[in-house]
Amino acid sequence: MRFDLKHNYFRTRSEVLDTEAFSPSVKIVACIPAYKENFIELKRAVLSLMQTGLRAEEYRILILINFPKSQLESQEPLALKLQRALSSITPHVYVQAFDDKKSGVGRARKVLMDTASMRFAQINNPNGVILCFDADSTCEQNHLDMVLKAFERNAKMQAASIYFEHNLENLEAEQMQRIVEYELHLRTYIGWKKYIGLPYAFQTIGSSMAVRVKDYLDKGGMNIRKAGEDFYFLHKFTNTGNFGEIKTTAVYPSSRISDRVPFGTGRALLDALSGKKEILTYNPKSYGSFHQFILHLEDWYTTKKKNTDCLSQELIQWFSANKVESILLECKNNSSDFLSFKKRFYTRFDAFRFMKYLHQMRETHWPDVKVLDGAKALCTKLNFKAPTSNLEALQQLRQFDKSM
Repeated sequence: MRFDLKHNYFRTRSEVLDTEAFSPSVKIVACIPAYKENFIELKRAVLSLMQTGLRAEEYRILILINFPKSQLESQEPLALKLQRALSSITPHVYVQAFDDKKSGVGRARKVLMDTASMRFAQINNPNGVILCFDADSTCEQNHLDMVLKAFERNAKMQAASIYFEHNLENLEAEQMQRIVEYELHLRTYIGWKKYIGLPYAFQTIGSSMAVRVKDYLDKGGMNIRKAGEDFYFLHKFTNTGNFGEIKTTAVYPSSRISDRVPFGTGRALLDALSGKKEILTYNPKSYGSFHQFILHLEDWYTTKKKNTDCLSQELIQWFSANKVESILLECKNNSSDFLSFKKRFYTRFDAFRFMKYLHQMRETHWPDVKVLDGAKALCTKLNFKAPTSNLEALQQLRQFDKSM
């Protein structure tokens, strides 16, 4: 597709905060949505990004303080006060109230990323990088530099997940326990997907992702979900073969309790600490059963008859209920070789569908397990030392993620 202000996205879907032009030298833009934040946290987030070797004219930081219109009376005075305080650090601080039905982190990210996209189009820079960050996160020094260099080194990379670790400092004992459990669940979930060979085994954390502007536009931009916007956005790219992981830097998301979104780190901590919901992880048997299918995937392409001998009875039942065999047949009939068959299958059976599989198996056959049990089973498969605590397991799987 063309890259300029006549791109179809700008005519049909774009929502921008203003049309102020960038300097032609700008290469990367960090976008920070803020809701129910305080000055100290936001200032810390911005200053951590500004610890960069890039020249001031090479990057921009856009902040959108947003809230639902139903909270206008209570939130707008605080938002304007925060805007004035932050304007001394970075000039691009906006305040906006959204209709309640369309408010939320997805909408805020979209407006910021659309604004960055239009400004890159104005200076004709299709390779400009849009970095997503959060108002309560921090990052390593030279974070902007490392992300930009990763895209410059790999001209084909369209989008990327960036390595992260939740900040475990200065936490009370129970909060420390819960955030370790939550991050361990995230790493166990992705670790199992990597182990069984799924092509979309990537973390999708909103504060830890980046995209090349031309690919942002071509893929239809950001969604406006109130939560999970990062999962749905990044998985637009994970089946293209041009998705990357950046591990030369790190993001440190906050470990604070929050009710701002219906799920995610803050909500998981809130529910766990209030006793509403224990932090668990998917049953290793669900991964193991699907792994047997993956190991014999080529047989589904090369043989003419059904090949269910290798499958568990639970998976056979799931195949039947979800018409998986018809998907495999359709992929086979439209593929010239196994590689194209495999690519077509994973396009149909994507990350969202695999998560639905895990949820269905949880409900019908294999309930969720304690996080340490799921992590131990994974560590055994990876030939790691069996962890004796959640923290030890987390340290092992962090190292695994860094090295993969």
